[in-house]
Amino acid sequence: MGVKIIGLLKGMYRNLLKKLHFVTEQNDQVMKDARAANLHRIYYTAAITAPVHLLIALIFLVTVTPDTSKHILWRKGVIAANLSLFVLELLVGVIAGRMRRRNVTMRQLAVLQYAVITLVMGAGIAITIIDQLAIGNITPFTISSIIVGTFYFVRPKHAVGIYAPSYVLYCYGMGITSYSPDALLSNRVNGLVSVFIGLSLSVVTWRNFCTSSFQKRKIISQQAQLAQMAYHDPLTNLPNRRFLDEVLKRETALVRRRVCESTIIILDIDNFKEVNDTYGHPAGDSVLIQLAELLRDSIRSSDTLARLGGEEFIVLLTNTSLSDGVKVAEKLRLAILEHEFVVPQGTLHLTASFGVSPLLGEEGPFNYYALADQALYRAKAKGKNEVQVVSNEF
Repeated sequence: MGVKIIGLLKGMYRNLLKKLHFVTEQNDQVMKDARAANLHRIYYTAAITAPVHLLIALIFLVTVTPDTSKHILWRKGVIAANLSLFVLELLVGVIAGRMRRRNVTMRQLAVLQYAVITLVMGAGIAITIIDQLAIGNITPFTISSIIVGTFYFVRPKHAVGIYAPSYVLYCYGMGITSYSPDALLSNRVNGLVSVFIGLSLSVVTWRNFCTSSFQKRKIISQQAQLAQMAYHDPLTNLPNRRFLDEVLKRETALVRRRVCESTIIILDIDNFKEVNDTYGHPAGDSVLIQLAELLRDSIRSSDTLARLGGEEFIVLLTNTSLSDGVKVAEKLRLAILEHEFVVPQGTLHLTASFGVSPLLGEEGPFNYYALADQALYRAKAKGKNEVQVVSNEF
């Protein structure tokens, strides 16, 4: 009984670890997406808000205010704050613009993100504190709280780490410039409401972003699976005829412009029906899979290997002359001849026939590999296990 319980607990523990690993991977990916999105937002918002702060400074510079010491100090403070923000946001815009054109690390993105958020909250706090000298409202702090909560994608626990110290600093600063205890109490309460609104918006914004990011990645994954199914052979996982025809279309265009010359090899396993009849279709499928791996390992990464159907395969050798293509075909023939294919009943040796031709600069599946097909039939007629060539003179 105790052993069963221990086994059950171990199973639950493994499942929990798998789920945690999956959630961690997903969260890490969301963080990458969020910081990349924040980088774009920082760049564009800096381009918009920098002129706004310059305009505000100019308005205060030309506007006449009551000639009292408090109003003069307030006016100078607002002008200095907005001019400082203008310069800082220009600097942020330049940095963000450079980072968008380069491969930057997650740490660099995080540093910029939190530096900008600190700047936004700090600006709201500073201007609100200065405003207490004359008008006593907290609009700049409220706006900053809302901007951070809606413009930037921040994890909830990080958002708490932003808003909590911001509110503490806000309360301290308000105590310096507030003109009455009642106004101070009111502004501190209103500031707490602003922080609560900003934090709530931040949580909602993050949740919506996560949902959108997960859905986007799910769609991308489904599209990749559909593309895999549409363009690849399910048994060997090689490209299929549809994929090959698209590659041949592009390669034919290059050949037509005499940019390069390419060669096509078609091969067919000799007497493959006997393999299926003797060992069964599962064994035959296993042989096809092994052959696909053997061929894949025997050609260059720049070449294209595809399964045409049944036991027939095709190789497109890019930037390869016909004579070099014949050498490759002979190498593949010997590799198949010497290879031991494993089946449940033991091992067996196979041979294959090859047809080689140049890729012509003419469109259409027939013209792509019709000559190589003719050469393959010739190899079969001559006794199989041969390489036959058809040049474009035929």
